[in-house]
Amino acid sequence: MTSRFLRMLPACRSRSRSRSGIAEAVDALAAKALPGLRRSVKWGTAYYGVGDGWCFSCGGCVGHVKLMFISGVALEPVPPVTPVGMGKPTRGVELGSIADVDERQIAEWMKQVASVPGVGARSVEPRVRPKSVRTKDAGAASG
Repeated sequence: MTSRFLRMLPACRSRSRSRSGIAEAVDALAAKALPGLRRSVKWGTAYYGVGDGWCFSCGGCVGHVKLMFISGVALEPVPPVTPVGMGKPTRGVELGSIADVDERQIAEWMKQVASVPGVGARSVEPRVRPKSVRTKDAGAASG
């Protein structure tokens, strides 16, 4: 489903390369950099995750593709773009052409964000849901 969504992104009128080509390059880089990668499409954006959470998103905007890292403020170096309305710790890059895709840096950010506890890596304390307790007396009282 994600690859179909990425192919449907329209071309940028001012660029020689389509947004779908840029997004597909990011998708291929993510698949190569992160074993166990999960993908989903929600709100017109492709989301990528590993471990116990979602790590980054990629979507087409007017004239560019926006690649945003959840907890991007924890990355080294911190990605340059601070998006509006995506949460204070989110950071990313705007890719206007395929030449803007710095594979080495983007792959490094992908690996870094996937290791952040609660984002991609396992949290230090496992999340445990309380189990409902059913006793013999409770079953007898209802029946």
